[in-house]
Amino acid sequence: MNHISKLQSMYKDLQVSLDLMKVYNKKNQDTTGVQFSIEILSQGVWPEQEQVPLILPRLLGDIAVSYQEFYTSKHKGKSLKWLYGHSTV
Repeated sequence: MNHISKLQSMYKDLQVSLDLMKVYNKKNQDTTGVQFSIEILSQGVWPEQEQVPLILPRLLGDIAVSYQEFYTSKHKGKSLKWLYGHSTV
């Protein structure tokens, strides 16, 4: 994949992520007070990142599970790999 194609794929990833977050947030009006945002990045397009093991607090874990279920219902056969090292609280 050449540099232009990678940049186009990266831009598309960011746009798709924004669109997914809008749909997710509309369906799941959060009453927890946690502002949740996620970026879905295509493997092989973005630089490889180390997956850091982390045990999430129950509230964040519940939100992550909820989003994962939402995502897999929209994208059959795809899975998420969580990169907690890039997270902020």
